[in-house]
Amino acid sequence: MTMQAAIPSGGEGLEEVHEVPANTTPALFVLHLAGIAFSSLSHRENLIGSMITGFKRREK
Repeated sequence: MTMQAAIPSGGEGLEEVHEVPANTTPALFVLHLAGIAFSSLSHRENLIGSMITGFKRREK
């Protein structure tokens, strides 16, 4: 078996390599949003508002 037989010819190999990050990016995006929502609720902070305005409520 030669190295060329193990690697798909043309752009097929690059397409396969590109598919993994392209398919995992939306899942990571959803996990990130879920983490923001969880953190906001558990700490009772408006993290999205803080990201937009740049200001955060002071600790009491």
